[in-house]
Amino acid sequence: MNNSNAVSDFHNASTSIIIGDYIHFQSIISENPTLINEKEFGESLLHIAADNNQYDIAEFLLSLGVNPDIQTDSGESALHLSIFRSSKRIVNLLLSHKANPNLQNNELKSPLHYAAEFKEPDAIKALLLHGGNPTLIDINGLTPMDLAGDLANLFPYRFPMPMISEASPTEELSSTINSLNRTAIKSDRSDIRLKTKRSSSKEELFDFLCSISLKKYYKTMVSFGFDNLEALAFQMKTQYPITHKLLKTIGIEAYGDQSRLIANLEKVSCELYLSYDFITLDEFLDEIELGCYYENFVTNGYDNLLYILENSKTHKMLNDDILKFSLGIEKPGHRIRILAFIEFFSNKYFQHKCRCCLL
Repeated sequence: MNNSNAVSDFHNASTSIIIGDYIHFQSIISENPTLINEKEFGESLLHIAADNNQYDIAEFLLSLGVNPDIQTDSGESALHLSIFRSSKRIVNLLLSHKANPNLQNNELKSPLHYAAEFKEPDAIKALLLHGGNPTLIDINGLTPMDLAGDLANLFPYRFPMPMISEASPTEELSSTINSLNRTAIKSDRSDIRLKTKRSSSKEELFDFLCSISLKKYYKTMVSFGFDNLEALAFQMKTQYPITHKLLKTIGIEAYGDQSRLIANLEKVSCELYLSYDFITLDEFLDEIELGCYYENFVTNGYDNLLYILENSKTHKMLNDDILKFSLGIEKPGHRIRILAFIEFFSNKYFQHKCRCCLL
Protein backbone atom coordinates (compact mmCIF):
# COMPACT_ATOMS: atom_id res chain seq x y z
CA MET A 1 0.00 0.00 0.00
CA ASN A 2 1.63 3.19 -1.18
CA ASN A 3 -1.20 5.60 -0.43
CA SER A 4 -1.15 6.94 3.14
CA ASN A 5 -4.96 7.07 3.19
CA ALA A 6 -5.10 3.41 2.21
CA VAL A 7 -2.68 2.55 5.02
CA SER A 8 -4.85 4.45 7.49
CA ASP A 9 -8.00 2.74 6.20
CA PHE A 10 -6.35 -0.68 6.53
CA HIS A 11 -5.37 0.13 10.14
CA ASN A 12 -8.95 1.15 10.88
CA ALA A 13 -10.33 -1.94 9.19
CA SER A 14 -7.99 -4.28 11.07
CA THR A 15 -8.84 -2.53 14.34
CA SER A 16 -12.56 -3.03 13.64
CA ILE A 17 -11.90 -6.74 13.13
CA ILE A 18 -9.94 -7.09 16.37
CA ILE A 19 -12.67 -5.46 18.47
CA GLY A 20 -15.45 -7.15 16.49
CA ASP A 21 -17.08 -3.97 15.15
CA TYR A 22 -18.82 -5.50 12.12
CA ILE A 23 -20.86 -2.40 11.19
CA HIS A 24 -17.84 -0.08 11.16
CA PHE A 25 -15.84 -2.64 9.20
CA GLN A 26 -18.55 -2.83 6.51
CA SER A 27 -18.58 0.96 6.31
CA ILE A 28 -14.80 1.13 5.79
CA ILE A 29 -14.88 -1.53 3.07
CA SER A 30 -17.79 0.12 1.27
CA GLU A 31 -15.73 3.32 1.02
CA ASN A 32 -12.50 1.54 0.01
CA PRO A 33 -13.32 -1.91 -1.41
CA THR A 34 -9.77 -2.50 -2.67
CA LEU A 35 -8.67 -3.06 0.94
CA ILE A 36 -10.01 -6.61 0.84
CA ASN A 37 -7.04 -7.65 -1.30
CA GLU A 38 -4.38 -5.62 0.51
CA LYS A 39 -1.86 -6.78 3.11
CA GLU A 40 -0.04 -5.20 6.02
CA PHE A 41 2.81 -6.96 7.82
CA GLY A 42 2.14 -9.83 5.43
CA GLU A 43 -1.47 -10.33 6.54
CA SER A 44 -4.71 -9.66 4.72
CA LEU A 45 -7.98 -8.72 6.39
CA LEU A 46 -9.15 -12.32 6.00
CA HIS A 47 -6.10 -13.52 7.95
CA ILE A 48 -6.83 -11.01 10.72
CA ALA A 49 -10.48 -12.13 10.86
CA ALA A 50 -9.45 -15.79 11.13
CA ASP A 51 -6.75 -15.03 13.69
CA ASN A 52 -9.25 -13.15 15.87
CA ASN A 53 -12.10 -15.63 15.43
CA GLN A 54 -14.41 -13.10 13.77
CA TYR A 55 -16.80 -15.35 11.83
CA ASP A 56 -19.22 -12.69 10.51
CA ILE A 57 -16.40 -10.57 9.13
CA ALA A 58 -14.72 -13.57 7.53
CA GLU A 59 -18.04 -14.54 5.93
CA PHE A 60 -18.53 -10.99 4.68
CA LEU A 61 -15.06 -10.90 3.09
CA LEU A 62 -15.58 -14.26 1.40
CA SER A 63 -18.94 -13.09 0.07
CA LEU A 64 -17.07 -10.24 -1.64
CA GLY A 65 -14.91 -12.72 -3.49
CA VAL A 66 -11.75 -12.64 -1.34
CA ASN A 67 -9.43 -15.50 -2.24
CA PRO A 68 -9.70 -18.00 0.67
CA ASP A 69 -6.18 -19.23 -0.12
CA ILE A 70 -4.36 -15.90 0.14
CA GLN A 71 -1.16 -16.50 2.13
CA THR A 72 0.85 -14.51 4.66
CA ASP A 73 4.55 -13.87 4.16
CA SER A 74 5.16 -17.09 6.09
CA GLY A 75 2.83 -18.96 3.77
CA GLU A 76 -0.11 -19.41 6.12
CA SER A 77 -3.65 -19.29 4.82
CA ALA A 78 -6.71 -18.27 6.81
CA LEU A 79 -7.40 -21.99 7.14
CA HIS A 80 -4.08 -22.50 8.92
CA LEU A 81 -4.91 -19.67 11.34
CA SER A 82 -8.49 -20.76 12.04
CA ILE A 83 -7.25 -24.23 12.97
CA PHE A 84 -4.60 -22.74 15.24
CA ARG A 85 -7.33 -20.70 16.93
CA SER A 86 -9.66 -23.73 17.28
CA SER A 87 -12.36 -21.94 15.31
CA LYS A 88 -14.50 -24.78 13.96
CA ARG A 89 -17.05 -22.44 12.38
CA ILE A 90 -14.43 -20.54 10.39
CA VAL A 91 -12.72 -23.79 9.35
CA ASN A 92 -16.02 -25.05 7.95
CA LEU A 93 -16.78 -21.65 6.40
CA LEU A 94 -13.45 -21.57 4.55
CA LEU A 95 -13.81 -25.14 3.36
CA SER A 96 -17.30 -24.36 2.07
CA HIS A 97 -15.69 -21.59 0.00
CA LYS A 98 -13.23 -24.09 -1.52
CA ALA A 99 -10.22 -23.24 0.64
CA ASN A 100 -7.36 -25.58 -0.25
CA PRO A 101 -6.80 -28.10 2.60
CA ASN A 102 -3.40 -29.01 1.11
CA LEU A 103 -1.89 -25.53 0.84
CA GLN A 104 1.54 -25.63 2.50
CA ASN A 105 3.26 -22.77 4.32
CA ASN A 106 6.96 -21.91 4.23
CA GLU A 107 7.68 -24.86 6.53
CA LEU A 108 5.64 -27.06 4.16
CA LYS A 109 2.95 -27.55 6.80
CA SER A 110 -0.58 -27.93 5.48
CA PRO A 111 -3.72 -27.13 7.47
CA LEU A 112 -3.92 -30.87 8.17
CA HIS A 113 -0.44 -30.73 9.72
CA TYR A 114 -1.75 -27.97 12.03
CA ALA A 115 -4.90 -29.92 12.93
CA ALA A 116 -2.83 -33.00 13.76
CA GLU A 117 -0.10 -31.14 15.64
CA PHE A 118 -2.55 -29.09 17.72
CA LYS A 119 -4.82 -32.08 18.36
CA GLU A 120 -8.00 -30.84 16.71
CA PRO A 121 -10.08 -33.96 15.87
CA ASP A 122 -13.01 -32.07 14.35
CA ALA A 123 -10.69 -30.12 12.04
CA ILE A 124 -8.91 -33.34 11.03
CA LYS A 125 -12.22 -34.93 10.05
CA ALA A 126 -13.40 -31.84 8.15
CA LEU A 127 -10.11 -31.52 6.23
CA LEU A 128 -10.03 -35.21 5.32
CA LEU A 129 -13.59 -35.01 4.04
CA HIS A 130 -12.58 -32.07 1.84
CA GLY A 131 -9.59 -33.82 0.33
CA GLY A 132 -6.87 -33.17 2.91
CA ASN A 133 -3.79 -35.26 2.10
CA PRO A 134 -2.43 -37.08 5.19
CA THR A 135 0.77 -38.04 3.34
CA LEU A 136 2.14 -34.54 2.66
CA ILE A 137 5.64 -34.08 4.10
CA ASP A 138 6.71 -30.93 5.93
CA ILE A 139 10.19 -29.40 6.13
CA ASN A 140 11.09 -31.87 8.90
CA GLY A 141 10.00 -34.86 6.85
CA LEU A 142 6.84 -35.38 8.92
CA THR A 143 3.33 -36.09 7.68
CA PRO A 144 0.12 -35.09 9.50
CA MET A 145 -0.20 -38.70 10.62
CA ASP A 146 3.26 -38.49 12.22
CA LEU A 147 2.15 -35.47 14.26
CA ALA A 148 -1.24 -36.80 15.27
CA GLY A 149 -0.20 -38.92 18.24
CA ASP A 150 -3.30 -40.47 19.81
CA LEU A 151 -5.40 -39.00 16.99
CA ALA A 152 -3.63 -41.11 14.35
CA ASN A 153 -6.55 -43.52 14.21
CA LEU A 154 -8.66 -40.74 12.72
CA PHE A 155 -6.69 -41.12 9.52
CA PRO A 156 -7.69 -43.64 6.85
CA TYR A 157 -5.64 -46.75 6.21
CA ARG A 158 -5.81 -45.89 2.53
CA PHE A 159 -5.57 -42.55 0.77
CA PRO A 160 -7.36 -40.76 -0.83
CA MET A 161 -10.42 -40.40 1.39
CA PRO A 162 -13.91 -40.09 -0.10
CA MET A 163 -14.37 -36.34 -0.60
CA ILE A 164 -17.39 -34.10 -0.28
CA SER A 165 -18.84 -32.89 -3.53
CA GLU A 166 -21.82 -30.69 -4.11
CA ALA A 167 -23.66 -33.69 -5.50
CA SER A 168 -22.93 -35.98 -2.53
CA PRO A 169 -26.13 -37.36 -1.02
CA THR A 170 -26.77 -36.43 2.60
CA GLU A 171 -26.91 -40.11 3.54
CA GLU A 172 -23.46 -40.76 2.05
CA LEU A 173 -21.94 -37.77 3.85
CA SER A 174 -23.51 -38.78 7.16
CA SER A 175 -22.23 -42.31 6.75
CA THR A 176 -18.68 -41.08 6.12
CA ILE A 177 -18.76 -38.73 9.11
CA ASN A 178 -20.16 -41.46 11.36
CA SER A 179 -17.40 -43.78 10.21
CA LEU A 180 -14.80 -41.21 11.20
CA ASN A 181 -16.54 -40.59 14.52
CA ARG A 182 -16.32 -44.26 15.39
CA THR A 183 -12.53 -44.05 15.11
CA ALA A 184 -12.24 -40.94 17.30
CA ILE A 185 -10.05 -41.21 20.36
CA LYS A 186 -11.68 -42.00 23.66
CA SER A 187 -8.86 -40.74 25.86
CA ASP A 188 -9.38 -37.96 28.40
CA ARG A 189 -9.44 -34.54 26.74
CA SER A 190 -7.22 -33.31 29.58
CA ASP A 191 -4.34 -35.19 27.93
CA ILE A 192 -4.63 -33.07 24.79
CA ARG A 193 -2.22 -30.14 24.82
CA LEU A 194 -3.89 -26.77 25.02
CA LYS A 195 -3.01 -24.19 22.42
CA THR A 196 -2.43 -20.53 23.06
CA LYS A 197 -5.66 -18.61 23.71
CA ARG A 198 -4.68 -14.98 23.39
CA SER A 199 -7.81 -13.17 22.27
CA SER A 200 -8.46 -11.43 25.60
CA SER A 201 -4.76 -10.68 26.11
CA LYS A 202 -4.52 -9.10 22.67
CA GLU A 203 -7.58 -6.97 23.42
CA GLU A 204 -5.98 -5.81 26.68
CA LEU A 205 -2.82 -4.86 24.80
CA PHE A 206 -4.83 -3.02 22.16
CA ASP A 207 -6.77 -1.07 24.80
CA PHE A 208 -3.54 -0.24 26.62
CA LEU A 209 -1.88 1.10 23.47
CA CYS A 210 -4.99 3.13 22.63
CA SER A 211 -4.97 4.64 26.13
CA ILE A 212 -1.42 5.97 25.59
CA SER A 213 -2.06 6.98 21.95
CA LEU A 214 0.26 4.31 20.53
CA LYS A 215 -2.24 1.98 18.87
CA LYS A 216 -0.33 2.37 15.58
CA TYR A 217 2.21 -0.08 17.01
CA TYR A 218 -0.30 -2.80 17.87
CA LYS A 219 0.25 -4.90 14.75
CA THR A 220 4.03 -4.52 15.03
CA MET A 221 4.09 -5.72 18.62
CA VAL A 222 1.78 -8.65 17.98
CA SER A 223 3.70 -9.78 14.90
CA PHE A 224 6.92 -9.98 16.95
CA GLY A 225 5.27 -11.82 19.83
CA PHE A 226 4.89 -8.92 22.27
CA ASP A 227 1.19 -9.71 22.44
CA ASN A 228 0.43 -10.06 26.15
CA LEU A 229 0.16 -6.94 28.31
CA GLU A 230 0.49 -8.73 31.65
CA ALA A 231 3.63 -10.52 30.48
CA LEU A 232 5.16 -7.30 29.16
CA ALA A 233 4.50 -5.54 32.46
CA PHE A 234 5.86 -8.52 34.39
CA GLN A 235 9.06 -8.51 32.34
CA MET A 236 9.81 -5.01 33.62
CA LYS A 237 10.56 -6.66 37.01
CA THR A 238 13.08 -9.10 35.52
CA GLN A 239 16.40 -8.99 33.69
CA TYR A 240 14.40 -9.14 30.45
CA PRO A 241 12.60 -5.75 30.48
CA ILE A 242 11.27 -3.91 27.46
CA THR A 243 14.02 -1.45 26.51
CA HIS A 244 14.65 1.29 23.97
CA LYS A 245 17.05 -0.99 22.10
CA LEU A 246 14.54 -3.85 21.98
CA LEU A 247 11.74 -1.63 20.72
CA LYS A 248 13.99 -0.23 18.02
CA THR A 249 14.85 -3.73 16.78
CA ILE A 250 11.17 -4.47 16.14
CA GLY A 251 10.60 -1.24 14.22
CA ILE A 252 9.45 1.27 16.85
CA GLU A 253 11.94 3.98 15.93
CA ALA A 254 10.66 7.16 17.63
CA TYR A 255 12.50 7.60 20.93
CA GLY A 256 9.60 9.52 22.45
CA ASP A 257 7.18 6.72 21.63
CA GLN A 258 9.62 4.19 23.07
CA SER A 259 9.89 6.19 26.30
CA ARG A 260 6.12 6.56 26.64
CA LEU A 261 5.58 2.84 26.13
CA ILE A 262 8.29 1.87 28.63
CA ALA A 263 7.10 4.35 31.27
CA ASN A 264 3.52 3.09 31.06
CA LEU A 265 4.61 -0.55 31.18
CA GLU A 266 6.54 0.25 34.35
CA LYS A 267 3.40 1.86 35.78
CA VAL A 268 1.34 -1.25 35.01
CA SER A 269 4.15 -3.37 36.45
CA CYS A 270 3.91 -1.58 39.80
CA GLU A 271 0.22 -2.47 40.01
CA LEU A 272 0.72 -6.07 38.88
CA TYR A 273 0.12 -8.98 41.24
CA LEU A 274 1.14 -12.40 39.96
CA SER A 275 -0.76 -15.50 40.97
CA TYR A 276 0.18 -18.60 39.02
CA ASP A 277 -0.58 -22.21 39.81
CA PHE A 278 1.26 -24.95 37.94
CA ILE A 279 3.34 -28.06 38.51
CA THR A 280 4.17 -29.43 35.06
CA LEU A 281 5.71 -27.96 31.92
CA ASP A 282 2.45 -27.93 29.99
CA GLU A 283 0.71 -26.11 32.86
CA PHE A 284 3.55 -23.59 33.02
CA LEU A 285 3.36 -22.85 29.28
CA ASP A 286 -0.42 -22.62 29.39
CA GLU A 287 -0.25 -20.17 32.31
CA ILE A 288 1.98 -17.80 30.31
CA GLU A 289 -0.24 -18.34 27.24
CA LEU A 290 2.42 -20.09 25.17
CA GLY A 291 1.04 -23.61 25.31
CA CYS A 292 1.45 -23.90 21.53
CA TYR A 293 5.17 -24.54 22.12
CA TYR A 294 4.72 -27.57 24.37
CA GLU A 295 5.63 -30.04 21.61
CA ASN A 296 8.70 -27.94 20.73
CA PHE A 297 9.97 -28.40 24.29
CA VAL A 298 9.15 -32.09 24.55
CA THR A 299 10.57 -33.00 21.15
CA ASN A 300 13.89 -31.42 22.11
CA GLY A 301 14.11 -33.11 25.51
CA TYR A 302 12.93 -30.21 27.68
CA ASP A 303 9.93 -32.06 29.09
CA ASN A 304 10.62 -31.62 32.81
CA LEU A 305 9.89 -28.22 34.35
CA LEU A 306 11.85 -28.98 37.52
CA TYR A 307 14.94 -29.78 35.45
CA ILE A 308 14.56 -26.50 33.55
CA LEU A 309 14.25 -24.49 36.78
CA GLU A 310 17.11 -26.28 38.53
CA ASN A 311 19.47 -25.67 35.60
CA SER A 312 18.42 -22.07 35.00
CA LYS A 313 21.63 -20.82 36.61
CA THR A 314 24.03 -23.35 35.06
CA HIS A 315 25.62 -23.86 31.65
CA LYS A 316 22.65 -26.10 30.84
CA MET A 317 20.22 -23.22 31.09
CA LEU A 318 17.83 -22.35 28.29
CA ASN A 319 18.81 -19.23 26.39
CA ASP A 320 17.60 -17.22 23.43
CA ASP A 321 19.66 -19.16 20.88
CA ILE A 322 18.38 -22.53 22.11
CA LEU A 323 14.79 -21.34 22.04
CA LYS A 324 15.18 -19.93 18.53
CA PHE A 325 17.40 -22.41 16.74
CA SER A 326 16.78 -25.68 18.61
CA LEU A 327 13.17 -25.28 19.69
CA GLY A 328 12.12 -23.25 16.64
CA ILE A 329 10.46 -20.39 18.53
CA GLU A 330 10.72 -17.59 15.98
CA LYS A 331 8.99 -14.67 17.69
CA PRO A 332 11.43 -12.75 19.94
CA GLY A 333 8.63 -11.62 22.24
CA HIS A 334 7.69 -15.20 22.98
CA ARG A 335 11.30 -16.22 23.63
CA ILE A 336 11.81 -13.30 26.02
CA ARG A 337 8.56 -14.11 27.84
CA ILE A 338 9.65 -17.71 28.40
CA LEU A 339 13.08 -16.68 29.70
CA ALA A 340 11.65 -14.00 31.98
CA PHE A 341 9.17 -16.37 33.61
CA ILE A 342 11.77 -19.13 33.94
CA GLU A 343 14.07 -16.66 35.70
CA PHE A 344 11.31 -15.53 38.06
CA PHE A 345 10.08 -19.00 39.00
CA SER A 346 13.58 -20.48 39.28
CA ASN A 347 14.33 -17.78 41.88
CA LYS A 348 11.13 -18.74 43.70
CA TYR A 349 12.13 -22.39 43.49
CA PHE A 350 15.60 -21.83 44.94
CA GLN A 351 14.21 -19.58 47.71
CA HIS A 352 11.78 -22.31 48.69
CA LYS A 353 14.52 -24.94 48.53
CA CYS A 354 16.77 -22.87 50.79
CA ARG A 355 14.00 -22.37 53.35
CA CYS A 356 13.38 -26.11 53.41
CA CYS A 357 17.09 -26.78 54.04
CA LEU A 358 17.09 -24.38 57.03
CA LEU A 359 14.16 -26.10 58.72
